[in-house]
Amino acid sequence: MRWLNLICGFLIVVLVLFSAPVHAQQKPWTPQQIVKMLNGDVPPKRVAELVHERGIDFQVSPEIESELRQAGADDELISTLHEIAPQPVAPASLQPAALAFESTPGGAQVYVDDEPVGKTSAEGRLRLSQVQPGSHRIRVELDGYKDSERTVELTNGQSAEVTVRLEAKKPLAISAGGKSISLPAGTEQAETFHLTRWGGIWGDLKISHGQIEWREIGNGIGHHVENFAASCQDISEVKRNRSGIQAFHIRLKTGKNYNLWTGDEKVDPGPVLQAIANACSP
Repeated sequence: MRWLNLICGFLIVVLVLFSAPVHAQQKPWTPQQIVKMLNGDVPPKRVAELVHERGIDFQVSPEIESELRQAGADDELISTLHEIAPQPVAPASLQPAALAFESTPGGAQVYVDDEPVGKTSAEGRLRLSQVQPGSHRIRVELDGYKDSERTVELTNGQSAEVTVRLEAKKPLAISAGGKSISLPAGTEQAETFHLTRWGGIWGDLKISHGQIEWREIGNGIGHHVENFAASCQDISEVKRNRSGIQAFHIRLKTGKNYNLWTGDEKVDPGPVLQAIANACSP
């Protein structure tokens, strides 16, 4: 019976060797061909000799090794396969890209992926020579000007130029008893004012850049607590009231109106209006 198995194994090797066209006989062995030989009772030692002659076209992964062992591969054959397996091709090394910035006006702060990387010169130039290829978020800032943001795609070893012309901010004018308070654009400030709202409700008006927030501390009888927070874009009007006391109102675009006063007829709300104008400079 053993001689019959040997004959079958010999025939399988012959079929594997000669089933392909003559010009393709020297192609490296595939995992499927090796499994087919092992399943056909070709001894692992003979398989090792054959793969030494033609090589293999695969890496011996844990999955392939398990499949070969189940088909009858021994340690010697597995070791041979690891030895002659083709080496993986190393990926091409990444070459840093370069970014050249030109801003108008100069002296602008440049951010790449929210990290500060330097300021443009007085002439508006800045060059970065060690930027990783890929997608990057660029932001350019300068006091008194609107931020400029964009995304750039850099390929391996590429040099790219980013030209930015910054747009000057316009000062915000707020009416204060017939006078217009106009503050320089870009000036930032964060202040808290202790004020009173109609009905004897007192609280804090916190004014920060682009945001106004009212938080009540105490309220009069019969009044419910009503806090609010609004961005400058949500506000339609900030104006001194016509009444005799030192009061003003903040009207939101939703139509909601908040009347506030300093709590003392001798204390003018001008500093509050100035702080709001400052915080809401575009």
